Amino acid sequence: MSASDQPGLGVLRGIRPWALLLAAGCAPLVLTSNYTLQLVDLALINLIAVIGLNFISGLTGQISFAQAAFAGIGAYASALMLKAGVPFPIALPCAALAAGLCSLLLGMPTLRLRSYYLAMATIGFGEIVRLIFVNWTDVTGGTSGLRNIPPIAVGSIAVDGNLAHYYLFVGLVAVAMLAAGRIERSAFGRAMIATRDSEAAAQLLGINTVRVKLLAFFLSAFYAGVAGALYGSYIAYISPDQFLRHAGRAALHHAGGRRQRTHRRSGTRHARAVRPARSAAHHRRMVSRHLWLPRHRLHHPGADRTRRADADGPAAV
Repeated sequence: MSASDQPGLGVLRGIRPWALLLAAGCAPLVLTSNYTLQLVDLALINLIAVIGLNFISGLTGQISFAQAAFAGIGAYASALMLKAGVPFPIALPCAALAAGLCSLLLGMPTLRLRSYYLAMATIGFGEIVRLIFVNWTDVTGGTSGLRNIPPIAVGSIAVDGNLAHYYLFVGLVAVAMLAAGRIERSAFGRAMIATRDSEAAAQLLGINTVRVKLLAFFLSAFYAGVAGALYGSYIAYISPDQFLRHAGRAALHHAGGRRQRTHRRSGTRHARAVRPARSAAHHRRMVSRHLWLPRHRLHHPGADRTRRADADGPAAV
């Protein structure tokens, strides 16, 4: 399915950038409630992480459930540096780099795997990160988390209020989208797309597919680290559960199809159908979701290519 055939994308491509900026500037005139503005601010933070997820999932075609873990790494790294007196303009890129370096440590042994083997590896990584956050109490605060995180500030100027955060996050989302667009149109972006469409053909063209996937994984984690750092300073409190419960959203994103809007809605409906009772233990809910996910993808449109790749097993690329 080409980009022009996807529902809604043709309309979005025809919208001028100035029109989007004008709409973003006028949005606070409609969103007068502080609660609504806070929800929009959180959505903009999550949008940065999703833009990063597109590098590894949308462009490179890999299945990763580690985005929430990378956001948590960025949040904790930024919070610890801010509490130590590091200025926010320095703590933000350092936290993003910390998440990116962790992605390299995970990606070097796992990105040679294919399809669901990589997905299972990232699920395990997320659980390891959660256990570190919970048990390393001297540094992370354990289940109580970290409180009184310093706010976003540049020098003596602090960002205060939901409206000020809104305009800041809109600007950061715009920068993130522009950077992602430039990367997608570059030679590296074309290499990612070639790897997604056919790794064998990309290798015949001389593309180092393992290196391409590793760099895409780094970019994905870098964006997630930025989102996590912004989230920690915006809320002023972080705990392991805040990032654990976001992991299920990635499952819906992959289950419904990474590029099909109607399939994503289908994934959401199926996830609700298999959701256990609210009184069940959390680990039972996660196990049921991860057992259901491969079966849903195998019987969903667009999974034929994945099944062909799985026929070779978890061999190195």
